[in-house]
Amino acid sequence: MLNYYKVRIEKMGKPQILVLEPTRELAHQVAEQFVDYGKHTPLKVALLHGGVGYGKQDEEIKVADVVVATPGRLIDHFYRGTMRFGEIKILILDEVDRMLDMGFLPIVRRIVSLCPWKMPAEPADPQNKRAATPATDRQTLFFSATMPPPLSNLQIGVSPILPKCKLHVDRWPRPSLMRFIPSPWISVTSSY
Repeated sequence: MLNYYKVRIEKMGKPQILVLEPTRELAHQVAEQFVDYGKHTPLKVALLHGGVGYGKQDEEIKVADVVVATPGRLIDHFYRGTMRFGEIKILILDEVDRMLDMGFLPIVRRIVSLCPWKMPAEPADPQNKRAATPATDRQTLFFSATMPPPLSNLQIGVSPILPKCKLHVDRWPRPSLMRFIPSPWISVTSSY
């Protein structure tokens, strides 16, 4: 799906990827993975969550290309003027059903509305041998274990040309395959 939009993430020192997590523990885990997987890239990651002071977070966000945050602390940074959403190309909303249960839905709606819907076209750069790119829609990834009515009505910028896909996941060991696969078998089916 990332290739569909041809999103280009390069070191800018401005947030381009925003990941929202419901808890600081999940945010910390996701930020660690971004750091681990991106260790051979110049991209910087900022982790924003409550329960700690703003000092280190203020410093990280000044140079971050990727921001992993909890909704409350992210909106705090916005109101303090330390978080800007103008360059967000990819918005990831993870465990949205938990954010709903925790009462974060109004804040999540506000954050989504702050992110740009379209990214401007980029001119060609002959020095870096890069072709011009047309304007693109922001890519929004939405992950939720359940889909209660308040979430199904959440306007997150889903492209009308892409169908919504529901996945059904069954976990069960298949004895005939267990000798070949050292972990439980996971069957995934999708429907449109």
